[in-house]
Amino acid sequence: MMRALDTCSPFGGLMVAVVMAACSSGPTAPVGGASGALYVANEGGRSITVYAPGATGNAPPLRTIAGGNTGLTFPNSIARDTAGRLYVVNLGASGISPETLTVYADSATGNAAPVRTIPGIDAGRHNTGGLAVDAAGRLYIATHRFGGDTIGDTIKVFAANASGNAAPLYTIAGSNTGLNAPGGIALDAAGRLYVANEGSSTVTIYAPGASGNIAPIGTIAGSSTGLNSPGYIALDRFGQLYVLNIVIISNQAYYHITTFSAAATGDAAPIATLAGGNLDIGVPSGLAVDGAGRLYVAKSGTSTIAIYAPRASGNVAPVDSIAGPGTGLSGPVYITF
Repeated sequence: MMRALDTCSPFGGLMVAVVMAACSSGPTAPVGGASGALYVANEGGRSITVYAPGATGNAPPLRTIAGGNTGLTFPNSIARDTAGRLYVVNLGASGISPETLTVYADSATGNAAPVRTIPGIDAGRHNTGGLAVDAAGRLYIATHRFGGDTIGDTIKVFAANASGNAAPLYTIAGSNTGLNAPGGIALDAAGRLYVANEGSSTVTIYAPGASGNIAPIGTIAGSSTGLNSPGYIALDRFGQLYVLNIVIISNQAYYHITTFSAAATGDAAPIATLAGGNLDIGVPSGLAVDGAGRLYVAKSGTSTIAIYAPRASGNVAPVDSIAGPGTGLSGPVYITF
């Protein structure tokens, strides 16, 4: 059974009457999805499903990771590294359960146990946002304040091969960082870190290896950007940035996806905007871009993956989808290649 909106969602403070799961981003540096397979975290099914390159329609998954040995409990953000290992943030079985991070071998299937687990990555606040892995295998996890939390907005960076009760190597946090309810995160090919900030309707960009109370090297913000409570982000192989935004009007959620050029910063206008009724259907809840530039949008409300043509803009319908009882999709949230 899918839960109603968690406070982990980057849209958590705004989602008045909407059922939604989590934010999305997938790393583009390194490109863990070189095989072209699509990985989907199903919060409703407590599973990970993997689809063949180019899969459409009522396609069965190539593999499914699910079962008591897996450690999957409401799987949320996911990422892959250059060796194909899969990293999953699990929200926990209840509101007071600590989040965990589980790591699976590239070939994991069925009721497979994780090869590593980091327990208690956010002390049960369910404020974990995006997840990414850099070329050296370091893990980046966004956490943000919510309600009465006393711990502020932070990007935690864990060592490659971190396991058990590991402390972060370092963090990005503080008044200079521009972090404001960080949700989706992504890494570009140069190792720059992109962070969607729901609280300030901005995307902040950090230099490779940034740590501490460091200022971003760039910020996308302003009236021309079309950014509004951004939560889910993805980068394509050209460094173009895709951002899922939400606007609440009279308790009704409306979505739009803004696409920015690789060099965008400041009050930059998007190069494409996908918006309208065709996007709103099904509650968009995850983004990924394949090697051909097609945009994949997870829709948790309809357990569908909608596929849009490269540089899709306006109120256009998807060119294809993955949907149907044979797919194993159940409340899909984060997706990655």
